[in-house]
Amino acid sequence: MPRKSRRSGLDRLTWRPPTGRVARAATASEAEGEASATARKTPKKGKEPKIGLLQLLHFATPLDYLCLSIAVPCAAGTGFLQVSILFIFGALLDSLGSTSATGVHVPETFSLGSWEMPLWLWFVCLGLGQWMLCTVYNGLTDTAKERMIVRYKLAYVKAILRQDIGWYDTNNPLQLSTR
Repeated sequence: MPRKSRRSGLDRLTWRPPTGRVARAATASEAEGEASATARKTPKKGKEPKIGLLQLLHFATPLDYLCLSIAVPCAAGTGFLQVSILFIFGALLDSLGSTSATGVHVPETFSLGSWEMPLWLWFVCLGLGQWMLCTVYNGLTDTAKERMIVRYKLAYVKAILRQDIGWYDTNNPLQLSTR
């Protein structure tokens, strides 16, 4: 029976099924669909164990550790340079607020200790430094990641090929990675 919907204040007609369940014969394809849907539903076994950092780096070699040990300071340097850019930009905005009898004073240089350079040069140098550090960081972490993924996949294939033929009758090969 059509009923008016109160959704968003509009009067729309929506169809709702009757509350009583109508018995009808299911077709073969519907029965297979319901069977496969119930087969896909697996009961929850509880919380899965968490993986620690040492287990995550199980497949890392000394070269991977070297890449990561160089990449971490580069990432920290990228963050430091981002804050430095904001610091210089904030100093620029602070100086724009100062006025004199001749009008608003816009500084052309910024001094940090004994270093005094034009503002545009500060931004260019800090931006280039951040770009270089970020490129090194991303390149080294991606290299280490790809190398560890290759070793993980090789170990996975070896574990599957190492099984006896009878193991495939009782177990699902897709579940091997969770064991």
